[in-house]
Amino acid sequence: MQKQLTTYYWGYIFVIAIRHCYWCALNQISAGLNSPNAKKFGDAHENIPNNEAKTIDLHNNSVGYYLGNQAIINGWSEEELLNQVINAANNGKLYILK
Repeated sequence: MQKQLTTYYWGYIFVIAIRHCYWCALNQISAGLNSPNAKKFGDAHENIPNNEAKTIDLHNNSVGYYLGNQAIINGWSEEELLNQVINAANNGKLYILK
C-alpha cells in the first residue's frame, strides 16, 4: 500500500507541474505573442497566503509562457504544445515540490 501511495503522490506532483505549464502556455497563446497579460493573469493566482510551492509554480508558469510563444511562432496544435510541455517535464525543465 505504501508503494502505491508514494507512486500516486509523485505522479500527482508531476501532473501539477505539467498542468501549471500547459495552462500558462494556453494563456500565452490566447493573449498573443510576447503579451505581458498572460503572465499578469497566470501568476496572479500564485499570490495566496502560505503558498509553499509559489517559487516552483512561478518557474513552471514561465516555462509555459515560453512554450506558448513557441507555439505561436511555430504554429503548434494544442496536442503538439502538450507534447512539448511533457517533454519539458521529462527533461527536467519543470520543477516539482519535494
